[in-house]
Amino acid sequence: MSISSYISTHRTKKPYKSWLKDGVNNGPNSMDILIGWLTVKENYVMWRGDSTDRTPKKLLLQDIIVKLNQAGIYHRVPKDVASKMSTLQSNYRIARRWYETEGRSLLQKGVQEAAVHNELLKRFPYWDALHSVFNPSKQEPITTNATTTTTTTTTTWPMSIHYILHSADDGLISSPETDHEEEYVKHPDHSSQPWYQTSFAKNVSNCAPVESTVPAPVPSRQRGVSCVNTQLGRDARRKKRSQEMFDFILEKRIERDRVLLEKEKTRRIRAKADLVKNMATAGFSRDEITFQLQLL
Repeated sequence: MSISSYISTHRTKKPYKSWLKDGVNNGPNSMDILIGWLTVKENYVMWRGDSTDRTPKKLLLQDIIVKLNQAGIYHRVPKDVASKMSTLQSNYRIARRWYETEGRSLLQKGVQEAAVHNELLKRFPYWDALHSVFNPSKQEPITTNATTTTTTTTTTWPMSIHYILHSADDGLISSPETDHEEEYVKHPDHSSQPWYQTSFAKNVSNCAPVESTVPAPVPSRQRGVSCVNTQLGRDARRKKRSQEMFDFILEKRIERDRVLLEKEKTRRIRAKADLVKNMATAGFSRDEITFQLQLL
């Protein structure tokens, strides 16, 4: 067997191992270890890196890898852990947004708190464990209580993908993982109005009306005519460019043919001159040379 055939035969894609099903000897799986690490407040504080002497994320990720290895899990690498952290953060924010809009609306309509909480867990099963961790310190904690006020989202989120990838001391390239089973269900926010608009709706209603500077909507017929005119203009410009390209190619072809014709004429003149020279050297008369030239 050749080396190339051996390599092609043994080159197989690394099999995916679920974060929920890779526990060894009924021990904790990768997700259990990651959630457990995040729920330790000291770990999360170091991960956020708010202080000036923050710990490099490479070291924090390596600490998680060590804990995975201690549980008999050796197939995870730091970039997998960073990607999974970003996924957890993204799903938490989706669940949080759902609660701040649809969840509160359901509570105000009299839906039981337990039912709303169950819907919240469907969107992010680790809500109870990670809400107090992922919730920034400047925000009020969310509870399933209809009288709780809407919280304000801060602009800095230390668990974001951008924060992980662009840390000064972090050289990791996080690549999202594709899970073969749904570890948590992602539900888009179908609320017709963002939560921050809902929270200020009463204040806005009390304000004096402001004259709108937005132009009036264009009638559909006028929009159709405008689209047709735009398309006709594009077609005309495209046709003009095509004609210019055709003329350019034709001009170049004519120039090439002229050059080839001049080269052929030069070649024939040189051939006749060589013939006259060779015949004169061989002793042919002028009449014989003229006769041979007429045959060419």
